Amino acid sequence: MAIFPWVEQEKRKQHVQEAIRCLKTSGFLLTSLYYFAKKPPQEFVSSLNSTFNMKLNPDDCYKKWSDIFNLEELTVEYEKHYKINPPDKKRKEIYLSKFKKLKKEIQEEWGKKVNLFEKNANYIQFFVRVARKIKPNDPYLQIPRGGIYTWEEI
Repeated sequence: MAIFPWVEQEKRKQHVQEAIRCLKTSGFLLTSLYYFAKKPPQEFVSSLNSTFNMKLNPDDCYKKWSDIFNLEELTVEYEKHYKINPPDKKRKEIYLSKFKKLKKEIQEEWGKKVNLFEKNANYIQFFVRVARKIKPNDPYLQIPRGGIYTWEEI
């Protein structure tokens, strides 16, 4: 569900509800979303939005994104958060080298886009979440997850 940065805020929950409608009971919904872990300046977000035709808001933090998935029909099975590291010079050069065969204007345009992404790395993190469609009040639903078992990472 990586489309959300391009969806108007008031329509995001509708997209989740439609995805749930299409799932069978016990089906999985995988989500991976970037969020602002540190609030960026409005001017920066406006630049991202105009450059990439996005619909982001500086307040698009984890809670805001997470809340659109807080529905009675979903239970979280797994979630993990990841820190974003800005690209080093070498990685940036390798990425931009893919555009060398294109027109100079396109190369310059992508250079500006990459610079925006590089700045964006100072503000964002992302999460991966696996949720399962459930029947609310199902007596066989194992909550807490795993029933009587606990576990640890190895």
